[in-house]
Amino acid sequence: MFREEKRTDVALGVQIVADALTDVFDRLILVTADTDQIPSVSLVHKLRPNIQLTWAAPPNRMRNAREIGKIVKDRIEIKAGRLAACRLPQVIQDHQQKVIARIPPAYL
Repeated sequence: MFREEKRTDVALGVQIVADALTDVFDRLILVTADTDQIPSVSLVHKLRPNIQLTWAAPPNRMRNAREIGKIVKDRIEIKAGRLAACRLPQVIQDHQQKVIARIPPAYL
């Protein structure tokens, strides 16, 4: 599992840099508390200083990743209530009322 997680982190970082270099976006809102994205954000900041960077930290995680805040000056903390308001329903049903998905208990 660790290898898959690292692969995902690296793939995300590479895509962020590639998109910045090819002018896919002019603003990046990075929603994370994962310091593995520091190299990619630093590179975007260095190579494309015109791109507006915003760091959005999950609830109560801003302190954990303050290294990101040293690079990205525009930052917000996502409040728990905002996150809860955006969550999918606990049970998802199809048009025949058949349950097709349930939120994992760990997510409640």
